[in-house]
Amino acid sequence: MALAADVKIIRCGVPGNSTQPAVPGPIEASTTLYGGSICLTNSSGNVKSSASPTSTDTCWGLVHAQTINASTTATTGIALSVNGRPFEVETGTFFLASATGADALNQTYVGKTVYVYDEITVAATDGSHTRAPAGVLVRIDPTQGGGYAVKLGSNETTGA
Repeated sequence: MALAADVKIIRCGVPGNSTQPAVPGPIEASTTLYGGSICLTNSSGNVKSSASPTSTDTCWGLVHAQTINASTTATTGIALSVNGRPFEVETGTFFLASATGADALNQTYVGKTVYVYDEITVAATDGSHTRAPAGVLVRIDPTQGGGYAVKLGSNETTGA
Protein backbone atom coordinates (compact mmCIF):
# COMPACT_ATOMS: atom_id res chain seq x y z
CA MET A 1 0.00 0.00 0.00
CA ALA A 2 1.63 3.26 -1.08
CA LEU A 3 0.72 6.04 1.30
CA ALA A 4 -0.41 9.48 0.14
CA ALA A 5 -0.76 11.05 3.59
CA ASP A 6 0.31 10.61 7.19
CA VAL A 7 -1.30 7.83 9.24
CA LYS A 8 -2.05 7.80 12.94
CA ILE A 9 0.60 6.25 15.17
CA ILE A 10 -0.89 3.91 17.78
CA ARG A 11 1.67 2.98 20.40
CA CYS A 12 1.57 -0.16 22.54
CA GLY A 13 3.18 0.36 25.93
CA VAL A 14 5.81 2.93 26.84
CA PRO A 15 7.78 5.07 24.35
CA GLY A 16 11.02 3.94 22.75
CA ASN A 17 14.23 2.61 24.15
CA SER A 18 17.73 3.98 24.51
CA THR A 19 19.48 1.77 21.97
CA GLN A 20 18.14 3.39 18.80
CA PRO A 21 18.98 6.89 17.52
CA ALA A 22 16.26 9.43 16.80
CA VAL A 23 17.78 10.21 13.39
CA PRO A 24 19.26 7.11 11.70
CA GLY A 25 20.84 8.82 8.66
CA PRO A 26 20.44 11.12 5.65
CA ILE A 27 17.20 10.88 3.70
CA GLU A 28 17.39 9.28 0.25
CA ALA A 29 17.06 11.62 -2.75
CA SER A 30 13.59 12.48 -4.10
CA THR A 31 11.84 10.80 -1.17
CA THR A 32 8.67 11.53 0.76
CA LEU A 33 8.34 9.85 4.15
CA TYR A 34 4.86 9.90 5.66
CA GLY A 35 4.23 10.21 9.38
CA GLY A 36 3.32 6.84 10.85
CA SER A 37 5.12 4.86 8.16
CA ILE A 38 7.85 2.32 8.89
CA CYS A 39 11.31 3.92 8.79
CA LEU A 40 14.04 1.99 6.96
CA THR A 41 17.63 2.66 6.04
CA ASN A 42 19.10 1.11 2.91
CA SER A 43 22.50 -0.52 2.48
CA SER A 44 24.03 2.95 1.91
CA GLY A 45 22.74 4.10 5.31
CA ASN A 46 20.15 6.46 3.84
CA VAL A 47 16.60 6.65 5.18
CA LYS A 48 14.17 5.44 2.53
CA SER A 49 10.47 4.87 2.01
CA SER A 50 9.25 1.47 3.13
CA ALA A 51 6.88 1.19 0.15
CA SER A 52 9.45 -1.13 -1.46
CA PRO A 53 11.45 -2.83 1.30
CA THR A 54 14.41 -5.08 0.52
CA SER A 55 16.18 -7.73 2.57
CA THR A 56 19.22 -5.47 3.10
CA ASP A 57 17.19 -2.65 4.71
CA THR A 58 17.26 -1.98 8.45
CA CYS A 59 14.09 -1.05 10.37
CA TRP A 60 14.30 1.71 13.01
CA GLY A 61 10.72 2.51 14.03
CA LEU A 62 8.03 4.82 12.65
CA VAL A 63 8.50 8.19 10.96
CA HIS A 64 7.29 10.87 13.40
CA ALA A 65 6.01 13.42 10.84
CA GLN A 66 5.92 13.79 7.08
CA THR A 67 9.34 14.70 5.71
CA ILE A 68 10.18 15.45 2.09
CA ASN A 69 13.59 15.46 0.44
CA ALA A 70 12.87 16.99 -2.96
CA SER A 71 16.58 17.21 -3.76
CA THR A 72 18.14 14.85 -6.27
CA THR A 73 20.78 13.96 -3.66
CA ALA A 74 20.51 12.49 -0.18
CA THR A 75 20.29 15.07 2.60
CA THR A 76 23.60 15.83 4.26
CA GLY A 77 22.42 17.86 7.25
CA ILE A 78 19.43 17.59 9.52
CA ALA A 79 16.30 17.21 7.41
CA LEU A 80 13.20 19.08 8.55
CA SER A 81 9.72 17.59 8.53
CA VAL A 82 6.92 19.53 6.84
CA ASN A 83 6.08 21.10 10.22
CA GLY A 84 9.60 22.53 10.50
CA ARG A 85 10.86 20.14 13.18
CA PRO A 86 13.94 17.96 12.69
CA PHE A 87 13.25 14.55 11.16
CA GLU A 88 12.58 12.06 13.97
CA VAL A 89 11.88 8.36 14.31
CA GLU A 90 9.54 6.99 16.97
CA THR A 91 10.99 3.84 18.54
CA GLY A 92 9.16 1.19 20.53
CA THR A 93 6.12 -1.01 20.02
CA PHE A 94 3.31 0.01 17.67
CA PHE A 95 0.11 -1.45 16.27
CA LEU A 96 0.45 -2.18 12.55
CA ALA A 97 -1.55 -4.00 9.90
CA SER A 98 -0.95 -7.61 8.92
CA ALA A 99 -0.37 -8.83 5.39
CA THR A 100 -2.88 -11.35 4.08
CA GLY A 101 -2.79 -14.86 2.64
CA ALA A 102 0.35 -16.86 3.41
CA ASP A 103 1.84 -13.74 5.07
CA ALA A 104 -1.05 -13.21 7.50
CA LEU A 105 -0.12 -12.98 11.18
CA ASN A 106 -1.85 -14.99 13.89
CA GLN A 107 -1.23 -15.98 17.51
CA THR A 108 1.46 -18.53 16.53
CA TYR A 109 3.73 -15.65 15.43
CA VAL A 110 3.77 -13.88 18.82
CA GLY A 111 7.38 -13.69 19.97
CA LYS A 112 8.72 -14.24 16.46
CA THR A 113 10.35 -11.93 13.92
CA VAL A 114 7.99 -10.34 11.40
CA TYR A 115 8.95 -8.58 8.18
CA VAL A 116 8.30 -5.23 6.49
CA TYR A 117 5.66 -5.69 3.81
CA ASP A 118 5.00 -2.02 3.04
CA GLU A 119 4.79 1.35 4.80
CA ILE A 120 2.26 0.26 7.44
CA THR A 121 2.07 -3.52 7.07
CA VAL A 122 4.11 -6.42 8.41
CA ALA A 123 4.25 -10.00 7.16
CA ALA A 124 4.83 -13.43 8.68
CA THR A 125 7.49 -14.40 6.14
CA ASP A 126 10.56 -12.81 4.64
CA GLY A 127 9.13 -13.31 1.13
CA SER A 128 11.88 -15.76 0.12
CA HIS A 129 14.60 -13.50 1.56
CA THR A 130 13.31 -10.32 -0.10
CA ARG A 131 11.97 -8.44 2.97
CA ALA A 132 13.69 -6.70 5.85
CA PRO A 133 12.99 -7.82 9.41
CA ALA A 134 10.64 -5.32 11.09
CA GLY A 135 10.84 -6.53 14.67
CA VAL A 136 9.09 -8.94 16.99
CA LEU A 137 5.32 -9.47 17.18
CA VAL A 138 4.45 -8.98 20.85
CA ARG A 139 0.66 -8.89 20.95
CA ILE A 140 -2.52 -9.16 18.91
CA ASP A 141 -5.42 -6.88 19.82
CA PRO A 142 -8.04 -6.35 17.10
CA THR A 143 -9.46 -3.36 19.00
CA GLN A 144 -6.24 -1.34 18.48
CA GLY A 145 -5.28 0.21 15.14
CA GLY A 146 -3.99 -2.49 12.79
CA GLY A 147 -4.29 -4.98 15.63
CA TYR A 148 -0.73 -6.34 15.60
CA ALA A 149 1.70 -4.88 18.14
CA VAL A 150 5.27 -5.08 16.83
CA LYS A 151 8.38 -4.04 18.74
CA LEU A 152 10.16 -2.34 15.85
CA GLY A 153 13.87 -1.91 15.39
CA SER A 154 17.09 -3.44 14.21
CA ASN A 155 18.04 -4.56 17.70
CA GLU A 156 14.81 -6.57 17.94
CA THR A 157 15.28 -8.61 14.80
CA THR A 158 17.19 -11.73 13.93
CA GLY A 159 18.15 -10.63 10.44
CA ALA A 160 19.72 -7.19 10.88
